[in-house]
Amino acid sequence: MTQQIPVSRDCKTATPVLTDSRYSWQRLFYGMLIGFVGTATMSGMALGGWLYDQTGSYFVAFVNGIGWNLVNIVLIGLLFLRIQSGRRQRSAPPGMP
Repeated sequence: MTQQIPVSRDCKTATPVLTDSRYSWQRLFYGMLIGFVGTATMSGMALGGWLYDQTGSYFVAFVNGIGWNLVNIVLIGLLFLRIQSGRRQRSAPPGMP
């Protein structure tokens, strides 16, 4: 017996599995995130190769890669601080900042 594709009640065409209640938008987000990371990785490699072709040296490509990694570290740090400040505000007694 074959498995049927979920069909939306609102339209007569087969819709993605996301219309089925067993699947959540969180899974869609993680899938999109993985796709974005893969695309960024491939674009970064292409940019590194292009920089090497333009300059004849890997130095600029490595500096570019290190720069983007530093940007990522700063963003992770900002997210961490935001999460920590949210936890402190929830655990503070009423009337305290």
